Amino acid sequence: TSPRTASTRAASAPSRSPVTLPCSPCVTAPWRRPAPLRRALAALVIAVLVTVPAASLYEAAALGVKSAQGNLGLAYLEKGSYDESIDALRRAVAAQPAFCVGNYRLGLALVNTGRSSAAVFPLKRAATDDAMARQAGLLLASTFMQMSNFEEAMAAADRVLQRDPDNEAALLVRTQAAIGANDA
Repeated sequence: TSPRTASTRAASAPSRSPVTLPCSPCVTAPWRRPAPLRRALAALVIAVLVTVPAASLYEAAALGVKSAQGNLGLAYLEKGSYDESIDALRRAVAAQPAFCVGNYRLGLALVNTGRSSAAVFPLKRAATDDAMARQAGLLLASTFMQMSNFEEAMAAADRVLQRDPDNEAALLVRTQAAIGANDA
């Protein structure tokens, strides 16, 4: 056969009909499901709503807000848009006050915009978390140094050194704070 006849045969071949899924309760639209299945799903939803306390539902909604606003705040922070980051992170922290990573990022954004005194509270809150204690503690100590609050800087550095005695950055901040306190 020549290439011409092969292409003619392909063009004259009957077209295929689209593949359809079999009709089953799992793939049909909810309003087309059989009545017993709709009733069972409704009973399941009602059972969940009755057995799950409202506080848990609020916490789940807060976690969604925390995650969305926290991600938005992180994106702005990485972009260098600190003011937008602050707005998003404040919403995330308001939805979940114990969100230590959000508190740390909020403190970082506030420090980067020159609002050191406003950064102290979120950084102190973040430093209470074991996973964030070193990072938040070091930033808190440095923030106190910027504010010339040498006693608080030493205390923040000491808390980091209690967890990590060989932390060179904490040792440096602690030493600089001690020198600053003696000079003052």
